[in-house]
Amino acid sequence: MQTELESVNSAFEEADSKATILSKQCGTLEAQLADSQEILQEETRQKLAAQSRVRQLEEAMEAAQDQLEEEEEAKKALENKIAHLNASVSHVPEKSDTGLATAFESRKAHR
Repeated sequence: MQTELESVNSAFEEADSKATILSKQCGTLEAQLADSQEILQEETRQKLAAQSRVRQLEEAMEAAQDQLEEEEEAKKALENKIAHLNASVSHVPEKSDTGLATAFESRKAHR
């Protein structure tokens, strides 16, 4: 019976020793899990911030493209107007300048 008691006592001590080791390992693993979760939360926060920044930049780029298109349309409209005015000016006879001067002089003379 003494041998049996020593055998059970030895098994108990061995089990207790293993339980202590496993408890320490469990604590270490829990700490590692907590660290990993913190890292994951930080990475998620950074990812969301980056996605938000990308959306802001895409919106700014779209607004700039819209403004560029509007400015190009305005430029084309002004170029067309300039071309039209140049065409109108080129059809005015050069003699009209001298004719206007003559008419002006004759009006002055009649006064």
